Amino acid sequence: MTPILAVFGERVTYRPAGGDTAPRIIVGVLDEPHQSVEPGTRAPVSTTAPTLTVRIADLPQPPVAGDALTADGRDWLVNDVQPDGGGNAKLKLHRDHGR
Repeated sequence: MTPILAVFGERVTYRPAGGDTAPRIIVGVLDEPHQSVEPGTRAPVSTTAPTLTVRIADLPQPPVAGDALTADGRDWLVNDVQPDGGGNAKLKLHRDHGR
């Protein structure tokens, strides 16, 4: 993961939910791949599926849904955490329009 972070990583301000831990600057890979969704209406909907890939050890505590972050000048909330079993995780994100 380190070579990927070195090439594609960007600085991210990570804020754990609850506010008990100070924000931390980490490096992660922000990706917003296209996703087609079929909501059962026979009319496909196009959207993006933003994710941030991080090394769990870089975070101030294990990631959970509700954590917040700022990446690429935009505010995000963690919606789902998908650890890979190797010390990294994909954090599924959605925009935080409340900040």
